[in-house]
Amino acid sequence: MFGRKKSEDQPRKNYRVRYPAKAGYRHDTKINFKSKMEANIFRWLKTKEFDQVEYEPEIFYFRPNKFGIKAYVPDFKVYYGKRFHFYEVKGYFEKSDYQKAWLVRRDYSWIKIYFITAKEYKLIQKFYSKKIPHWEWYNNFGDRIGLINSTA
Repeated sequence: MFGRKKSEDQPRKNYRVRYPAKAGYRHDTKINFKSKMEANIFRWLKTKEFDQVEYEPEIFYFRPNKFGIKAYVPDFKVYYGKRFHFYEVKGYFEKSDYQKAWLVRRDYSWIKIYFITAKEYKLIQKFYSKKIPHWEWYNNFGDRIGLINSTA
């Protein structure tokens, strides 16, 4: 009633990167993944010269905080020699993801976490998908991840 009228034929401008997640068991890796993206990044990490790659190996619990977030589970733990670091696969960042990253930095400042977003994933897919067996493609995207106008 008050304020500016919204035209019904005008689409909402809420853009975010989306990818169709396909959770489930992968026979080649013998692991249950939450998405195709995670499964493909795991395959890619296995081709690198790391000693060991683990999927969701640890839970980091946070001190009480204003966000109400209690814990965080990184996607991959990668060992090289006696050292290790973590990888987190994100198609897009939501507010809670930024909050978790901030809390990890606050409570576990010695931990190194690398984020693989849609932009990095697109590059990895471009250069490695044909070389890595069992690479999973997205049916409605083909060989790309793009911006979709979410009208919901």
